[in-house]
Amino acid sequence: MFVYHSEQSHSDFVQGKGETRIQRVEITGDRGQKEVEYRDASGRITRRVKIALKPREVEQIKKNQYIKGLFQECDDNMCALSPLGPVPFLSSSRMVQKKKGRKGTQKGKKGKR
Repeated sequence: MFVYHSEQSHSDFVQGKGETRIQRVEITGDRGQKEVEYRDASGRITRRVKIALKPREVEQIKKNQYIKGLFQECDDNMCALSPLGPVPFLSSSRMVQKKKGRKGTQKGKKGKR
């Protein structure tokens, strides 16, 4: 069984506060995931996105090949979920709000006879 784990961290100052960006790749067997998380100066996780790796990406990592823009998809989803609000041109499952139904009606129940 193939097991792979890689982690990179980058620290930077954003608006006068320290912030750390951590990029992770984990593969076990034929499946894997990529993750990007941001931590504030105190070490608390402020934002995190996990996405499954595509089979092509898993094969390239197994062959020890460089993948340009591997975390670009995570960064795009990070913008949509940022605390500053959703970006208008990105769609995300969290941006879609559920429609409210009528009160007292439930599917599968019959009315009074």
